[in-house]
Amino acid sequence: MSKGFVYRFLIYGVIVLYLLLDLKVVQGPLHQWVMAKQGATVEELRGAGIAATVYQQPILISQVEYRLASYLYRRGRSQEDMSEQEYRLVFQHCLEELILEHFVRAKTYHNEMELPPIPEEEISEEYANDIQQFSSIAERLEAEQSVGMLEGELRLRSHAYLQQQQYLARQISTTAREEEITPQQVTLPERWRVRHIFRSTWDRDVDLVKDEFQADLQPLISGEISFEALSDRINEDARAKSNAGEIGWMSSYRLPEGIDLTAIKEPSLLQSKLGWHWIEVLDYRQAEMVALPRDSVLALLENEKREKGLDYYLRHLRYREDKNVVIVWSEYQ
Repeated sequence: MSKGFVYRFLIYGVIVLYLLLDLKVVQGPLHQWVMAKQGATVEELRGAGIAATVYQQPILISQVEYRLASYLYRRGRSQEDMSEQEYRLVFQHCLEELILEHFVRAKTYHNEMELPPIPEEEISEEYANDIQQFSSIAERLEAEQSVGMLEGELRLRSHAYLQQQQYLARQISTTAREEEITPQQVTLPERWRVRHIFRSTWDRDVDLVKDEFQADLQPLISGEISFEALSDRINEDARAKSNAGEIGWMSSYRLPEGIDLTAIKEPSLLQSKLGWHWIEVLDYRQAEMVALPRDSVLALLENEKREKGLDYYLRHLRYREDKNVVIVWSEYQ
């Protein structure tokens, strides 16, 4: 199951992926504030920095703005190149994502006793993936404190995320009928087998990151350290880091803006909208027509059913629970 494909709306930035009130922290100070202010006006709630409430629990404007910043970063864009109307639409989209996440959290919480327990090793693996985005413990602690996280709460959120995966998997049928599994052919574009070491420039000085990265690359360039060892030490792409820097076969349309593999003749330091990449091309294949194996056809069908099922479930969940949502953000209307 592809976590990035199926649960893509759940994994954008762990620090603010969930509201301050999580499955394990459902009676925090913000919750108590909202409960005490049930008769407050929309203006009073807005003045307190609240974008919406779900089951009388707040979604903060700052959380939506963080989600929006992550949304733009992944697409290589910035708020400066957006019109006011587009900004409002994207803000609304991010707010709706957070509302849906809150619904899923609540549903998971109320069904928690029926879900199988998450093994500790799975929680540890998810937590390790979550903290990969930070270059140091100090940076992680600073980010946690900036959104009011308690000590140890990030691990609880990793646990909660895995629980939500379990819950959603139970709601969505992916079984494909035998008659649906028909032979398929696809055209594979030209592609390159690539490995890279990545340093993010999100919320960092671009030139400073480059200078530090170049200094870290010197032992590799001089042959004092292997690519695999350096990747394990400094690579900020968690998926590549777990695979000795390899990211597999890549085609042009899957690459971030700024990376042109056709121009790479030797290991190179390149900049994309996401950050700096030290890239090595290991192999090359021309475009070709291939027949998909039965297992691949089945996987495509199941992914399609999963995506459609997830969309259907979330849309109806939003409709059914709309009475429990109060939109405070003034630009939403």
